[in-house]
Amino acid sequence: MKAEEICSRQLFHVCATATLKEAASRMRDHGVGILLVTNDLPTGHRVAGIITERDIVVLGVASGMACDVMRVEAAMTTGVVTIHRGAQVG
Repeated sequence: MKAEEICSRQLFHVCATATLKEAASRMRDHGVGILLVTNDLPTGHRVAGIITERDIVVLGVASGMACDVMRVEAAMTTGVVTIHRGAQVG
């Protein structure tokens, strides 16, 4: 089986400098629980990490941080590993 047979084709992202509230709103609007986190560069977007619903809850809400102030970059996971869509999996 190839990776493209089991992966989502539509990806959504949020800028690293966005707030956790903005990230949560984007997740809600697109019906997803994870977003790519990007840095905006003159040549386009560059992946900096990912942020999940759990990151927002545990690192934002449960820690008492104001989600309309705390930045995505403070709660995201870095070191994202990717594979080519044609890679064999399983």
